[in-house]
Amino acid sequence: MAPTDNPLKQLIAASPTDFASWLLDAQAVAATPLDIELPADSLRADQLYRVQLEDGREVLLHLEFQGRTSKESMPQRMLEYQVRLLRRYASQLCSVVLYLGQGAGANDSGVHTIRDCTGEAQLSWRYRVVRLWELDARELLTLGRPALLALVGQTRLEEPELILPAVITQLHQVTPPALRSRLVSALLALLSDEELIAMAENILSSLEEDLMELPYYRRLRQEHEVGLEQGLEQGLEQGLEQGLEVGLEQGQLEQLRHDILEAVTIRFEPNVTFQESLARQLAGISDQATLKRLFTAALRAPSLKALDPLLPR
Repeated sequence: MAPTDNPLKQLIAASPTDFASWLLDAQAVAATPLDIELPADSLRADQLYRVQLEDGREVLLHLEFQGRTSKESMPQRMLEYQVRLLRRYASQLCSVVLYLGQGAGANDSGVHTIRDCTGEAQLSWRYRVVRLWELDARELLTLGRPALLALVGQTRLEEPELILPAVITQLHQVTPPALRSRLVSALLALLSDEELIAMAENILSSLEEDLMELPYYRRLRQEHEVGLEQGLEQGLEQGLEQGLEVGLEQGQLEQLRHDILEAVTIRFEPNVTFQESLARQLAGISDQATLKRLFTAALRAPSLKALDPLLPR
């Protein structure tokens, strides 16, 4: 699973009609999420929408997200998805694979054929391929769909000093505020370069956008405040000034460990084994400065591998 898989799903879920209109090349007036669990062997699609188009047609939009590596052949996976979707929904189907990360899907044309022993086509299927890393970020600015602007961190961003301010300015004008907040959060989550993240944060600050009021940052801040309160209560229960200091410090350390785990889980969705291993490593760190550096890295690292040098051995 690509590290950006989860924020990309959340972004599309926030504005499905914008993405449906873009991917179907037709004006969508409604997009209703459908059950993504497919029968037999618990096959699960990434996202599935029933889309009502402006011209009256109804289309089933099936989305899959794929990074640079995959345990299974994407063409074979898509064939299986399409067969099951058609059997279940019996609707006009449009399947799209969005490839994330430089080079991902470079050899996937989206058109595939299996031939019989005579060389004749026995089975053919196709799906649309969107390699986000090949997409020019400037194209997104011309589409007039603000939700798509949050993708720029995954696109070919050749002039970030020009494109990023233009993107953020447009996002800053989005209403209602709740949607604007979700789109800006998605933009930050999908930026893969630390310098670009810092640039985006500086631009947002100049527009008086409070980063800590964005959904992701707000959640982490609230949990951090709860941890501080628990540490204070622990110290008060000891009834001594030293106990107060120790309790508060322990509460801060424990909350920082929790925040790091939470950030890593939300951004990268690691398996349970990795989470347990990371929790054990964090438990062995009692230095606040080290934990704070790890928390910042967890928010900004492009991958789990980038965190390795900061963890104790």
